[in-house]
Amino acid sequence: MNDVRDLRRKNRKRKYRRRKTGLFFGVFSFLVVLAAVAAAITVFFKISNVEISGKTRYSQEEVLDASGIRTGTNMFLINKFTTINRMFSKLVYLDEIRIRRKLPDTVEIIVSDTEPAAAVEISGKYWLLDKRGKLLEPVSEEKAKQAGIVKGLTAQSAAAGEIIEPDDKDKLQKLTEFFAAAYKSGIAGDIGDIDFTKIYNVSFSYGNRFTVLIGEASDFDRKFRFLLSVKERLSPSDRGVIDLTDAESARFRPEGF
Repeated sequence: MNDVRDLRRKNRKRKYRRRKTGLFFGVFSFLVVLAAVAAAITVFFKISNVEISGKTRYSQEEVLDASGIRTGTNMFLINKFTTINRMFSKLVYLDEIRIRRKLPDTVEIIVSDTEPAAAVEISGKYWLLDKRGKLLEPVSEEKAKQAGIVKGLTAQSAAAGEIIEPDDKDKLQKLTEFFAAAYKSGIAGDIGDIDFTKIYNVSFSYGNRFTVLIGEASDFDRKFRFLLSVKERLSPSDRGVIDLTDAESARFRPEGF
């Protein structure tokens, strides 16, 4: 009986040793394959060409330099997130950046620019900002007036490439909604100064001919449709106030009335 138990014990030990040996060789083989793949990636897929496309104010040399991507680098070792953040910090007018690997040896950088939507005064200086509230650069008062100045949006500090941090954060949310609707409706290019001093009594100059009363900073899409509808019925010489504060209709008051 003891002989049978001893034999069973020996068989279990042999099976355990075989499983252990098999597991060892399995892990070893996996590591060998992994090392071979890593070596192949290191040796191959080196960047020999960087293509830059898209519409931007920056030169290809400026975009390439900001990216930090260099020929000879392995394309799979590029951290896209880090690269894109570095480019945004150096080239503040960039709005969208895409980086694509094109095997076997090319990286494509696709960029597009933002544009100034208005200007804002911060600590005695005028800054251009885009439709998302990103500060672009300080400018002269003359250039700020050309872009249209947002009144009532105050902040303590400013840095190029950063989203403005106004004292009243609700105003920034409403202002970005305003810009989004303005670009969507096609009126953004004709907007001058914007008064956001009170978000329940918003107004702006339009086309160097009209003062547009928005009232509550909401429902911009509908209000801008009303604006365009009123403008279509006016003659090119008409000037005055377009009142969009009524939820059901828009009214025009000629200049002097």
